[in-house]
Amino acid sequence: MSRIIGPIRQVGHIVRDVDSAMSYWTGTLGIGPFYVIREARMGNFHYRGHRSEDIVITMAFAQSGDVQIELIQQHNNVPSAYREFLSAGREGMQHLSPWFDDPAAYEAARAALIAQGMTLVHETQHDDGTPRFVYFETGRPDAPLIELSEAMLPAACIVPDTVAQAARDWDGSNPVREFHFG
Repeated sequence: MSRIIGPIRQVGHIVRDVDSAMSYWTGTLGIGPFYVIREARMGNFHYRGHRSEDIVITMAFAQSGDVQIELIQQHNNVPSAYREFLSAGREGMQHLSPWFDDPAAYEAARAALIAQGMTLVHETQHDDGTPRFVYFETGRPDAPLIELSEAMLPAACIVPDTVAQAARDWDGSNPVREFHFG
């Protein structure tokens, strides 16, 4: 657990091909099932301090013990932490993420990382209760980014709850599942 931001709940991986990555994780590593949200548009997106075009990403989520595995493939060329990672010739583990169920705790963690001199890379900004996320560089080029996420807010917790429950009982069948809201 981080004394600054709390327990790490997710390890995020940036991939060029989410379907190929899911096949590897489920087939080779036996981790799954993966729940996929395809071509999601991240609105009110800010990159390096400026309002940016929305990014379009596919996210896939699986669980291993207490940690969620996230795979992200960005579909458009909008500048983002994901594009930076791939442009540097990297693919794989990119970020660690604690989750928040309280907007005030999220804001306090965000302020604490800024006060420590960490660089904000990209984030979504919402005032309507929509769950937010923000990515920080920690000051070392070889270190993972830190993502703060409001993944435990009532509007968002269906995803981690569904993924964790499915992993507990997974027998290897139906390794990829489309996530449909509603």
